[in-house]
Amino acid sequence: MNTSSIYHCLGLQDQQLLSTSYVGDTIQLKVKTKKDKLRCSRCKRMHVICCGVVERSFKGPMIGKKKCVIIIDVQRLYCKKCKIVRQEHLRFAKEQKSYIRSLEKMVLLLSSHMTIQSISRLLDLNWNIVKDIIKSHLKSKYHSPGLKGVKHIAIDEFAVRKGHVYMTCVYDLDKGVVLHVGKGKGSESLVPFWKRIKINKVQIESVAIDMSAAYILSVKTNAPKATMVFDHFHIIKKLNETISKIRRDLYNKEKDKVIKKSLKGSRWLLLKNPENLNLQKGEDSRLEKVLETNTTLFYAYYLKEELRELWNQDNIRDASKLLKQWIEEANETEIPQLKKMVELLTKHKTGILNWYKCNISTGPLEGINNKIKTLKRQAYGYRDLDFFMLKIKAMHQDIYAKCG
Repeated sequence: MNTSSIYHCLGLQDQQLLSTSYVGDTIQLKVKTKKDKLRCSRCKRMHVICCGVVERSFKGPMIGKKKCVIIIDVQRLYCKKCKIVRQEHLRFAKEQKSYIRSLEKMVLLLSSHMTIQSISRLLDLNWNIVKDIIKSHLKSKYHSPGLKGVKHIAIDEFAVRKGHVYMTCVYDLDKGVVLHVGKGKGSESLVPFWKRIKINKVQIESVAIDMSAAYILSVKTNAPKATMVFDHFHIIKKLNETISKIRRDLYNKEKDKVIKKSLKGSRWLLLKNPENLNLQKGEDSRLEKVLETNTTLFYAYYLKEELRELWNQDNIRDASKLLKQWIEEANETEIPQLKKMVELLTKHKTGILNWYKCNISTGPLEGINNKIKTLKRQAYGYRDLDFFMLKIKAMHQDIYAKCG
Protein backbone atom coordinates (compact mmCIF):
# COMPACT_ATOMS: atom_id res chain seq x y z
CA MET A 1 0.00 0.00 0.00
CA ASN A 2 1.25 3.50 -0.87
CA THR A 3 0.29 7.15 -0.32
CA SER A 4 -2.05 7.10 -3.32
CA SER A 5 -3.91 4.09 -1.86
CA ILE A 6 -4.58 5.70 1.52
CA TYR A 7 -5.89 8.77 -0.33
CA HIS A 8 -8.32 6.88 -2.58
CA CYS A 9 -9.31 4.07 -0.18
CA LEU A 10 -9.26 5.75 3.24
CA GLY A 11 -9.71 9.43 2.39
CA LEU A 12 -6.40 10.62 3.88
CA GLN A 13 -5.78 13.61 1.61
CA ASP A 14 -3.14 15.52 3.59
CA GLN A 15 -1.03 12.56 4.79
CA GLN A 16 1.74 10.44 3.38
CA LEU A 17 2.36 6.78 4.20
CA LEU A 18 5.53 6.11 6.18
CA SER A 19 5.27 2.36 6.87
CA THR A 20 2.93 -0.65 6.86
CA SER A 21 3.05 -3.41 9.49
CA TYR A 22 0.95 -6.52 10.19
CA VAL A 23 0.13 -7.46 13.77
CA GLY A 24 -2.13 -10.54 13.99
CA ASP A 25 -5.29 -9.78 12.02
CA THR A 26 -4.63 -6.02 11.97
CA ILE A 27 -2.92 -3.79 9.38
CA GLN A 28 -1.16 -0.83 10.99
CA LEU A 29 -0.55 2.16 8.74
CA LYS A 30 1.96 4.72 10.02
CA VAL A 31 1.24 8.10 8.41
CA LYS A 32 2.42 11.68 8.70
CA THR A 33 0.88 14.98 7.56
CA LYS A 34 2.74 16.61 4.66
CA LYS A 35 4.63 19.78 5.60
CA ASP A 36 2.83 21.92 3.04
CA LYS A 37 -0.55 20.87 4.58
CA LEU A 38 0.26 21.97 8.12
CA ARG A 39 -1.99 24.90 9.08
CA CYS A 40 -3.35 26.54 12.20
CA SER A 41 -6.56 24.76 13.18
CA ARG A 42 -8.18 28.13 13.99
CA CYS A 43 -7.14 30.73 11.39
CA LYS A 44 -6.03 28.15 8.74
CA ARG A 45 -2.78 30.06 8.05
CA MET A 46 0.43 28.23 7.07
CA HIS A 47 2.75 30.39 9.19
CA VAL A 48 3.21 27.83 11.98
CA ILE A 49 6.11 26.34 13.92
CA CYS A 50 6.18 22.65 14.96
CA CYS A 51 6.40 22.22 18.73
CA GLY A 52 6.38 18.46 19.20
CA VAL A 53 4.03 15.58 18.40
CA VAL A 54 1.33 13.47 20.07
CA GLU A 55 0.80 9.92 18.79
CA ARG A 56 -2.82 8.96 18.10
CA SER A 57 -4.43 5.90 16.54
CA PHE A 58 -7.70 5.72 14.57
CA LYS A 59 -9.79 2.78 13.44
CA GLY A 60 -10.34 2.50 9.71
CA PRO A 61 -12.57 0.29 7.53
CA MET A 62 -11.60 -3.33 7.08
CA ILE A 63 -9.23 -4.19 4.24
CA GLY A 64 -10.30 -7.65 3.10
CA LYS A 65 -10.50 -9.68 6.32
CA LYS A 66 -7.94 -7.52 8.10
CA LYS A 67 -8.75 -4.76 10.57
CA CYS A 68 -7.17 -1.42 9.80
CA VAL A 69 -5.55 1.02 12.25
CA ILE A 70 -4.08 4.39 11.26
CA ILE A 71 -1.26 5.63 13.51
CA ILE A 72 -0.26 9.28 13.16
CA ASP A 73 2.04 11.68 14.99
CA VAL A 74 -0.28 14.65 15.44
CA GLN A 75 1.75 17.87 15.23
CA ARG A 76 1.55 20.56 17.92
CA LEU A 77 1.70 23.88 16.06
CA TYR A 78 2.50 27.41 17.23
CA CYS A 79 0.65 29.98 15.16
CA LYS A 80 2.50 33.28 14.63
CA LYS A 81 -0.78 35.15 14.26
CA CYS A 82 -2.88 33.54 17.02
CA LYS A 83 0.13 33.40 19.38
CA ILE A 84 -1.01 30.05 20.79
CA VAL A 85 -0.11 26.35 20.47
CA ARG A 86 -2.73 23.95 19.09
CA GLN A 87 -2.84 20.47 17.61
CA GLU A 88 -3.15 20.26 13.83
CA HIS A 89 -6.60 19.79 12.36
CA LEU A 90 -7.16 16.29 10.91
CA ARG A 91 -9.63 16.36 8.03
CA PHE A 92 -9.96 12.57 7.86
CA ALA A 93 -11.56 12.30 11.32
CA LYS A 94 -14.03 14.25 13.45
CA GLU A 95 -12.85 15.90 16.65
CA GLN A 96 -12.68 13.63 19.71
CA LYS A 97 -13.47 10.54 17.62
CA SER A 98 -11.33 7.39 17.49
CA TYR A 99 -12.38 6.38 13.96
CA ILE A 100 -11.94 7.95 10.52
CA ARG A 101 -14.71 9.32 8.30
CA SER A 102 -14.50 6.47 5.77
CA LEU A 103 -15.30 3.97 8.55
CA GLU A 104 -18.31 6.13 9.47
CA LYS A 105 -19.48 5.99 5.84
CA MET A 106 -19.12 2.20 5.84
CA VAL A 107 -21.25 1.93 9.01
CA LEU A 108 -24.01 4.05 7.41
CA LEU A 109 -23.85 1.96 4.23
CA LEU A 110 -24.15 -1.31 6.17
CA SER A 111 -27.00 0.06 8.32
CA SER A 112 -29.36 -0.29 5.34
CA HIS A 113 -28.92 -4.07 5.42
CA MET A 114 -27.72 -5.04 8.88
CA THR A 115 -28.60 -4.54 12.53
CA ILE A 116 -26.39 -2.52 14.89
CA GLN A 117 -25.23 -5.71 16.61
CA SER A 118 -24.18 -7.30 13.28
CA ILE A 119 -22.26 -4.19 12.20
CA SER A 120 -20.56 -4.04 15.59
CA ARG A 121 -19.34 -7.64 15.27
CA LEU A 122 -18.26 -7.31 11.64
CA LEU A 123 -16.23 -4.12 12.08
CA ASP A 124 -15.08 -4.88 15.65
CA LEU A 125 -16.64 -1.64 16.90
CA ASN A 126 -18.36 -1.00 20.20
CA TRP A 127 -22.16 -1.29 19.90
CA ASN A 128 -22.61 2.22 21.31
CA ILE A 129 -20.19 3.71 18.78
CA VAL A 130 -22.13 2.16 15.88
CA LYS A 131 -25.43 3.44 17.31
CA ASP A 132 -24.00 6.93 17.87
CA ILE A 133 -22.76 7.11 14.26
CA ILE A 134 -26.19 6.20 12.92
CA LYS A 135 -27.99 8.42 15.41
CA SER A 136 -25.81 11.46 14.59
CA HIS A 137 -26.45 10.97 10.88
CA LEU A 138 -30.22 10.64 11.39
CA LYS A 139 -30.26 13.67 13.68
CA SER A 140 -28.48 15.85 11.12
CA LYS A 141 -30.90 14.86 8.35
CA TYR A 142 -34.25 14.13 9.97
CA HIS A 143 -34.41 15.90 13.34
CA SER A 144 -36.56 18.73 11.97
CA PRO A 145 -38.22 17.72 8.68
CA GLY A 146 -39.02 20.61 6.35
CA LEU A 147 -42.55 22.01 6.59
CA LYS A 148 -42.58 23.93 3.31
CA GLY A 149 -45.71 23.19 1.29
CA VAL A 150 -47.36 21.07 4.00
CA LYS A 151 -51.15 21.30 3.55
CA HIS A 152 -52.74 17.92 4.29
CA ILE A 153 -51.69 15.91 7.34
CA ALA A 154 -52.80 12.84 9.29
CA ILE A 155 -52.46 12.37 13.05
CA ASP A 156 -52.64 9.04 14.87
CA GLU A 157 -51.13 7.23 17.84
CA PHE A 158 -49.25 3.92 17.97
CA ALA A 159 -48.24 1.63 20.81
CA VAL A 160 -44.57 1.70 21.81
CA ARG A 161 -44.74 -1.27 24.16
CA LYS A 162 -47.13 -3.09 26.45
CA GLY A 163 -48.59 -1.19 29.37
CA HIS A 164 -50.44 1.49 27.38
CA VAL A 165 -47.28 3.39 26.36
CA TYR A 166 -48.05 5.37 23.22
CA MET A 167 -46.52 7.86 20.80
CA THR A 168 -48.21 10.30 18.42
CA CYS A 169 -47.23 10.51 14.76
CA VAL A 170 -47.91 13.37 12.29
CA TYR A 171 -47.71 12.43 8.61
CA ASP A 172 -47.58 14.57 5.46
CA LEU A 173 -50.16 12.98 3.16
CA ASP A 174 -48.78 14.70 0.03
CA LYS A 175 -45.06 13.91 0.40
CA GLY A 176 -45.35 10.69 2.41
CA VAL A 177 -43.01 11.95 5.15
CA VAL A 178 -43.29 11.68 8.94
CA LEU A 179 -43.19 15.28 10.19
CA HIS A 180 -43.32 14.73 13.95
CA VAL A 181 -43.17 11.99 16.56
CA GLY A 182 -44.23 12.92 20.09
CA LYS A 183 -44.31 11.01 23.37
CA GLY A 184 -47.81 10.13 24.60
CA LYS A 185 -51.17 10.35 22.87
CA GLY A 186 -52.57 13.54 24.39
CA SER A 187 -52.60 17.09 23.05
CA GLU A 188 -49.27 17.81 24.81
CA SER A 189 -47.52 15.39 22.42
CA LEU A 190 -48.35 17.77 19.53
CA VAL A 191 -47.16 21.01 21.19
CA PRO A 192 -43.63 20.99 19.56
CA PHE A 193 -45.20 20.32 16.15
CA TRP A 194 -47.64 23.25 16.38
CA LYS A 195 -44.80 25.53 17.54
CA ARG A 196 -42.87 24.71 14.37
CA ILE A 197 -46.02 25.25 12.29
CA LYS A 198 -46.45 28.76 13.73
CA ILE A 199 -42.76 29.67 13.40
CA ASN A 200 -42.72 28.59 9.73
CA LYS A 201 -46.13 30.24 9.09
CA VAL A 202 -47.55 27.07 7.53
CA GLN A 203 -51.25 27.03 6.66
CA ILE A 204 -52.71 23.55 7.24
CA GLU A 205 -55.75 23.01 5.00
CA SER A 206 -57.00 19.63 6.22
CA VAL A 207 -56.29 17.11 8.97
CA ALA A 208 -57.27 13.43 9.06
CA ILE A 209 -57.68 12.11 12.61
CA ASP A 210 -59.63 9.59 14.62
CA MET A 211 -62.34 10.79 17.02
CA SER A 212 -59.94 11.37 19.91
CA ALA A 213 -61.07 14.35 22.01
CA ALA A 214 -57.44 15.36 22.67
CA TYR A 215 -56.56 15.52 18.97
CA ILE A 216 -59.80 17.36 18.08
CA LEU A 217 -59.10 20.03 20.71
CA SER A 218 -55.47 20.34 19.62
CA VAL A 219 -56.39 20.86 15.95
CA LYS A 220 -59.18 23.35 16.76
CA THR A 221 -56.83 25.37 18.96
CA ASN A 222 -53.79 25.45 16.67
CA ALA A 223 -55.28 25.14 13.17
CA PRO A 224 -58.82 26.57 13.45
CA LYS A 225 -59.17 27.05 9.68
CA ALA A 226 -58.21 23.48 8.83
CA THR A 227 -60.90 21.01 7.75
CA MET A 228 -61.06 18.05 10.15
CA VAL A 229 -61.84 14.70 8.55
CA PHE A 230 -62.68 11.78 10.81
CA ASP A 231 -61.16 8.69 9.30
CA HIS A 232 -63.69 6.10 8.10
CA PHE A 233 -61.38 3.25 9.13
CA HIS A 234 -61.75 4.24 12.80
CA ILE A 235 -65.53 4.69 12.44
CA ILE A 236 -65.97 1.19 11.01
CA LYS A 237 -63.61 -0.11 13.70
CA LYS A 238 -65.84 1.43 16.38
CA LEU A 239 -68.92 -0.18 14.79
CA ASN A 240 -67.15 -3.55 14.59
CA GLU A 241 -66.31 -3.29 18.30
CA THR A 242 -69.99 -2.53 18.97
CA ILE A 243 -71.13 -5.61 17.02
CA SER A 244 -68.57 -7.77 18.85
CA LYS A 245 -69.95 -6.53 22.17
CA ILE A 246 -73.55 -7.25 21.07
CA ARG A 247 -72.59 -10.80 20.06
CA ARG A 248 -70.69 -11.38 23.31
CA ASP A 249 -73.60 -10.12 25.44
CA LEU A 250 -76.08 -12.27 23.50
CA TYR A 251 -73.87 -15.33 23.93
CA ASN A 252 -73.61 -14.80 27.70
CA LYS A 253 -77.38 -14.34 28.09
CA GLU A 254 -78.49 -17.11 25.67
CA LYS A 255 -79.76 -20.33 27.31
CA ASP A 256 -80.61 -22.33 24.17
CA LYS A 257 -77.56 -24.56 23.53
CA VAL A 258 -78.16 -24.76 19.74
CA ILE A 259 -78.29 -20.97 19.33
CA LYS A 260 -75.35 -20.56 21.72
CA LYS A 261 -73.30 -22.98 19.62
CA SER A 262 -74.06 -21.04 16.43
CA LEU A 263 -73.00 -17.77 18.09
CA LYS A 264 -69.73 -19.23 19.30
CA GLY A 265 -66.88 -18.44 16.90
CA SER A 266 -69.08 -16.28 14.65
CA ARG A 267 -67.32 -12.99 15.43
CA TRP A 268 -65.16 -12.84 12.29
CA LEU A 269 -68.07 -13.90 10.10
CA LEU A 270 -70.03 -10.88 11.33
CA LEU A 271 -67.11 -8.48 10.87
CA LYS A 272 -65.95 -9.74 7.48
CA ASN A 273 -66.79 -7.98 4.24
CA PRO A 274 -69.44 -10.21 2.54
CA GLU A 275 -67.27 -10.28 -0.60
CA ASN A 276 -64.44 -11.91 1.38
CA LEU A 277 -66.47 -14.82 2.75
CA ASN A 278 -64.98 -18.22 1.92
CA LEU A 279 -67.76 -20.02 0.02
CA GLN A 280 -65.81 -23.29 -0.11
CA LYS A 281 -65.74 -23.45 3.69
CA GLY A 282 -69.44 -22.63 3.85
CA GLU A 283 -68.96 -19.33 5.65
CA ASP A 284 -71.88 -17.75 3.79
CA SER A 285 -74.38 -20.42 4.92
CA ARG A 286 -73.03 -20.34 8.47
CA LEU A 287 -73.43 -16.54 8.61
CA GLU A 288 -76.96 -16.83 7.26
CA LYS A 289 -77.82 -19.35 9.96
CA VAL A 290 -76.45 -17.05 12.71
CA LEU A 291 -78.49 -14.09 11.44
CA GLU A 292 -81.68 -16.18 11.11
CA THR A 293 -81.52 -17.33 14.73
CA ASN A 294 -81.02 -13.86 16.21
CA THR A 295 -82.95 -10.72 15.23
CA THR A 296 -80.67 -8.35 17.18
CA LEU A 297 -77.57 -9.52 15.35
CA PHE A 298 -79.45 -9.37 12.02
CA TYR A 299 -80.25 -5.66 12.51
CA ALA A 300 -76.72 -4.88 13.72
CA TYR A 301 -75.16 -6.67 10.74
CA TYR A 302 -77.50 -4.95 8.29
CA LEU A 303 -76.67 -1.53 9.73
CA LYS A 304 -72.95 -2.28 9.58
CA GLU A 305 -73.13 -3.02 5.85
CA GLU A 306 -75.36 0.01 5.26
CA LEU A 307 -72.89 2.34 7.00
CA ARG A 308 -70.09 1.12 4.72
CA GLU A 309 -71.98 2.71 1.82
CA LEU A 310 -71.63 6.14 3.43
CA TRP A 311 -68.29 6.67 1.64
CA ASN A 312 -69.57 5.43 -1.75
CA GLN A 313 -72.11 8.18 -2.39
CA ASP A 314 -71.94 10.62 -5.31
CA ASN A 315 -71.87 13.76 -3.18
CA ILE A 316 -72.04 15.10 0.37
CA ARG A 317 -75.81 15.70 0.14
CA ASP A 318 -76.55 12.02 -0.58
CA ALA A 319 -74.11 10.97 2.14
CA SER A 320 -75.84 13.27 4.64
CA LYS A 321 -79.22 11.72 3.80
CA LEU A 322 -77.84 8.20 4.19
CA LEU A 323 -76.25 9.04 7.57
CA LYS A 324 -79.50 10.62 8.80
CA GLN A 325 -81.45 7.54 7.70
CA TRP A 326 -78.90 5.23 9.36
CA ILE A 327 -79.22 7.11 12.67
CA GLU A 328 -83.02 6.85 12.56
CA GLU A 329 -82.93 3.10 11.79
CA ALA A 330 -80.35 2.45 14.53
CA ASN A 331 -82.52 4.31 17.06
CA GLU A 332 -85.57 2.26 16.07
CA THR A 333 -83.79 -1.01 16.89
CA GLU A 334 -83.71 -0.07 20.61
CA ILE A 335 -80.34 -1.84 20.93
CA PRO A 336 -78.38 -0.07 23.74
CA GLN A 337 -74.96 -0.62 22.16
CA LEU A 338 -76.11 0.85 18.82
CA LYS A 339 -77.56 3.89 20.59
CA LYS A 340 -74.07 4.70 21.89
CA MET A 341 -72.82 4.45 18.32
CA VAL A 342 -75.61 6.81 17.24
CA GLU A 343 -74.51 9.37 19.84
CA LEU A 344 -70.94 9.15 18.57
CA LEU A 345 -71.88 9.60 14.91
CA THR A 346 -74.32 12.43 15.68
CA LYS A 347 -71.65 14.26 17.67
CA HIS A 348 -69.04 13.93 14.89
CA LYS A 349 -71.36 14.17 11.88
CA THR A 350 -69.63 17.21 10.34
CA GLY A 351 -66.15 15.67 10.54
CA ILE A 352 -67.39 12.41 9.01
CA LEU A 353 -69.04 14.15 6.04
CA ASN A 354 -65.98 16.38 5.53
CA TRP A 355 -64.49 13.39 3.71
CA TYR A 356 -66.43 14.59 0.65
CA LYS A 357 -64.73 18.00 0.92
CA CYS A 358 -61.22 16.65 1.50
CA ASN A 359 -60.78 13.08 0.34
CA ILE A 360 -58.11 12.16 2.88
CA SER A 361 -57.74 9.51 5.56
CA THR A 362 -55.21 8.12 8.03
CA GLY A 363 -54.80 5.03 5.83
CA PRO A 364 -51.21 5.87 4.72
CA LEU A 365 -50.33 6.52 8.37
CA GLU A 366 -51.73 3.10 9.34
CA GLY A 367 -49.23 1.67 6.83
CA ILE A 368 -46.45 3.55 8.63
CA ASN A 369 -47.68 2.11 11.94
CA ASN A 370 -47.26 -1.40 10.50
CA LYS A 371 -43.70 -0.54 9.45
CA ILE A 372 -43.02 0.75 12.96
CA LYS A 373 -44.13 -2.62 14.37
CA THR A 374 -41.66 -4.34 12.02
CA LEU A 375 -38.94 -1.88 13.05
CA LYS A 376 -39.48 -2.69 16.73
CA ARG A 377 -39.62 -6.43 16.13
CA GLN A 378 -36.38 -6.51 14.10
CA ALA A 379 -34.54 -4.45 16.72
CA TYR A 380 -36.09 -6.37 19.67
CA GLY A 381 -37.24 -3.02 21.05
CA TYR A 382 -35.52 0.34 21.63
CA ARG A 383 -34.02 1.60 24.87
CA ASP A 384 -33.27 5.03 23.41
CA LEU A 385 -36.64 6.62 22.52
CA ASP A 386 -34.99 9.60 20.81
CA PHE A 387 -33.14 7.20 18.49
CA PHE A 388 -36.41 5.34 17.90
CA MET A 389 -38.17 8.58 16.93
CA LEU A 390 -35.38 9.48 14.49
CA LYS A 391 -35.66 6.04 12.87
CA ILE A 392 -39.39 6.60 12.39
CA LYS A 393 -38.81 10.01 10.77
CA ALA A 394 -36.37 8.40 8.34
CA MET A 395 -38.69 5.52 7.38
CA HIS A 396 -39.64 7.05 4.03
CA GLN A 397 -36.02 6.39 3.01
CA ASP A 398 -35.68 2.70 2.08
CA ILE A 399 -32.22 2.46 3.62
CA TYR A 400 -33.62 3.01 7.11
CA ALA A 401 -36.94 1.19 6.75
CA LYS A 402 -35.70 -2.31 7.53
CA CYS A 403 -33.08 -2.49 10.25
CA GLY A 404 -33.05 -1.73 13.94
